[in-house]
Amino acid sequence: MNDKPDSDNSKYVEEAKKRIKEQLSLDDFIRKLVSMESETKKAENTLFKALFDTYFLYFPEAADLIRDKEAFISALSKGVKRDEISSYLGISADSMGYNLSDSDLSAITDSFNQLVGLSGLRTMIELKIGSILEENYINLFKVAGPDIAAKLISLSGSLKNLSEMPSGKLQVLGAEKSIFGGKKARTPKYGVIFFHPEIQAASDKLKGRIARVVASKTSLAAKVDFFSKEDKSGLILKKMRKEVDKIKNGT
Repeated sequence: MNDKPDSDNSKYVEEAKKRIKEQLSLDDFIRKLVSMESETKKAENTLFKALFDTYFLYFPEAADLIRDKEAFISALSKGVKRDEISSYLGISADSMGYNLSDSDLSAITDSFNQLVGLSGLRTMIELKIGSILEENYINLFKVAGPDIAAKLISLSGSLKNLSEMPSGKLQVLGAEKSIFGGKKARTPKYGVIFFHPEIQAASDKLKGRIARVVASKTSLAAKVDFFSKEDKSGLILKKMRKEVDKIKNGT
């Protein structure tokens, strides 16, 4: 019996595996992590809203004090019963809310534990993304920040694509995702870099000009990371801050 066909098939399979492995990259891993972080955040926010709405049928008096997700998690970590929350918040346990049974409160506790788990998972993914960027793309990590840097790599497809992209295109990268309240601007000035600290700290009339500076320096950081791997972030940041200061000072 001839074993050659099986041998040939095995060779083709190994060659296919080799080619697939060669095509995979660190940027693919970053893109997957960004997607995982995004989906985890969506699930976390969905569960938080549902749990918040349910819990405050039970204790509406506490609603205004812990509407923020972090404040909500901090408060319910002390317990879900009114006397436990009221003690933590320093308010009366008397409530006009709907009384829940022990089994109902147990279900809320279980849901709360799931929320804490999702929050922890999201944080873990964010830290992993940050550590990967800091180790491999130090300039982009420091100039854009880990969250923006990771999203730019994910949206562009790779660091190579990002490094070859004009800064004007980088500036609006992500605007097509309708990140601002679900409404797509007719002529967007910025995409994900909108959340850069320099842009967030600027007045509305200066945001556009400062966004161009941030995009330019972020583009430079991507080029340095791709072509030389040297840490030039200190120099890039110094130039960026100098240009931003000139805009703010009107000089």
